[in-house]
Amino acid sequence: SDMATNKENLQLAYDRTCQALADLSLNPRPNYSIDGRSYSWQSLFDSLLKRQESLLMAMQKDDGPFEIVSWPPGA
Repeated sequence: SDMATNKENLQLAYDRTCQALADLSLNPRPNYSIDGRSYSWQSLFDSLLKRQESLLMAMQKDDGPFEIVSWPPGA
């Protein structure tokens, strides 16, 4: 079977990151704690933004044109 190219893998990761950011934005959740561990949705959002930025940089280094999808829409 065909192996996905680096470019395709980067694009897929980028698309999924954009989707996760969109989902968090549309369905904001409060921060909460379970068994002494806290979960911060803002931290998750921030880390997704950082991942999105690093994937974008990696894609731009790779050859070939990329369709850049900005988030939020219209930004």
